[in-house]
Amino acid sequence: MPWKGIRDPYRIWLSEIILQQTRVDQGEKYYLNILKHYPNIQALAKADEAAVFRLWQGLGYYSRCRNLLATAKMIVEEFEGRFPENYQDILKLKGIGPYTAAAISSFAFNLPYAVVDGNVIRVLSRYFGHFQEADTTTGKRFFAELAQECLDPKHAGLYNQAIMDLGATVCKPALPNCPECPFKKTCFAYQQQKIKELPVPKKRAAVIERDLHFVVLENKSHLLIKRRSGRDIWQNLYAFPQRDDDVLMANKLNPSKKQAPDLILEQTLTHRKIKGHFYRIPVTRKPQALIDSDHLWVPISELSHFAFPRLIISFFQKLNYL
Repeated sequence: MPWKGIRDPYRIWLSEIILQQTRVDQGEKYYLNILKHYPNIQALAKADEAAVFRLWQGLGYYSRCRNLLATAKMIVEEFEGRFPENYQDILKLKGIGPYTAAAISSFAFNLPYAVVDGNVIRVLSRYFGHFQEADTTTGKRFFAELAQECLDPKHAGLYNQAIMDLGATVCKPALPNCPECPFKKTCFAYQQQKIKELPVPKKRAAVIERDLHFVVLENKSHLLIKRRSGRDIWQNLYAFPQRDDDVLMANKLNPSKKQAPDLILEQTLTHRKIKGHFYRIPVTRKPQALIDSDHLWVPISELSHFAFPRLIISFFQKLNYL
């Protein structure tokens, strides 16, 4: 992992934000690519928002990208371009919670704050034999306090990295390598044969299904895209107007609800299943009445210049547009 062992708070922060909801093997290439374009906090603060979103495209959870840009600007404007070295100041930054603040504080500045992620909780739960549910408010507080008690305050960064690595490489969720564990003689779960029972499994949230009906106005060379605004999913990314779009309604370019979609595609998010219904409407020329700050009539050959959610990319790939 290219961020392992480094002390640069910018790079640590970037890696932690990417890894908040992304696997290491997927996130690494994004980390390196963003660093290539924006090697420091000043460069990221000056970045064009759309350009950063294009680099982020495919990672999902785009609020992380918005927070990344907001925090970069805040550090430049309020901290003179230097990453804050105080835990409380770090915690105030957008998109940074206790876990990320502890990671940056300990890895970059060796401050005595324990990192508490799934790997750490698994190690502590198994070693001490705690059957506390970790995904409850009480459970989170319990493991945070326990992790802080176990922390070596003089070597906080080293300790945090060690316990995280132990959870990731030895005390794994499935098929842990207990014979190689340095703590097997004093581990409750190993000695009591409770490995499979600890930590207590999280309760799975119900998956909510949602249907989105997209209207694709197109000719042989161009199509109409719309920037998504408001507090909905995929904010600031581009997609298509939806069937209830006021602009489409006003121009009578809204397909009937009885009309079957030309294509249906699905995307599964953490707790949501999105089903996209795509209605293709051919037009002979640029629909002038539909063009505004959010609706753009763009060449198909230039679609790669815009950031789209994965569902829309799948649509383009089906049509060989990308």
